[in-house]
Amino acid sequence: MNAGNKENQTQRSPSGYRKNLKGRYIVACLILLTSFSHSHFAAEPQIIINPLLDINNITRSKARSIFSMRLYQWADGTPVVVYVLPDDSSQHRLFVQNILSMFPHQLRRQWDRYTYTGIGQAPIEVTDEQEMIERVNSTLGAIGYIEKGASDAKIRRLNIE
Repeated sequence: MNAGNKENQTQRSPSGYRKNLKGRYIVACLILLTSFSHSHFAAEPQIIINPLLDINNITRSKARSIFSMRLYQWADGTPVVVYVLPDDSSQHRLFVQNILSMFPHQLRRQWDRYTYTGIGQAPIEVTDEQEMIERVNSTLGAIGYIEKGASDAKIRRLNIE
C-alpha cells in the first residue's frame, strides 16, 4: 500500500505539476492556432445588387428571406434573382454565417426542400466573385455577395441594418 501512495505522490509533485501545465498550455495553443482556418482571416462579405434596383439598405431578416428563397420579388414587383458561390467556398461559408446568421448546411437543406417538393428553386451558383459581379450587374433584380474589400466601379453594395 505504501508503494501505491508513493507513486501517487511522485505524480503530484510540484515540478511534475508544472510540466503537466506547460504541456497542457502548449497543446491548448496548438489547438487554438489550428482551429483558425484561412476563412477567418478573409475579408467580410458584403451584399451586392443590380444597379437598377432602387434599394440602399436591407435588414438581416430580409436578406435571410431572400437567400433562403422565401422572398420571390422586390417591393416594386421585380423578380428576385439570387446568385451564390459554391457551398465549399470559404467566402460562401463566411457570408452565410456572418451575414445570414445561419450555417451553410441549413441553407442548403432549405434549398433542397424547395427544389424537391416543387415549391421553389435553388439559387444560381457561380464559380467565383468576378462571375458574381458580372451576373448581378447584368440581371435585373439580381442579388449576390462579394468580399467587402473588393473594388469594382460597377458594384452596387447594400448596407445591412
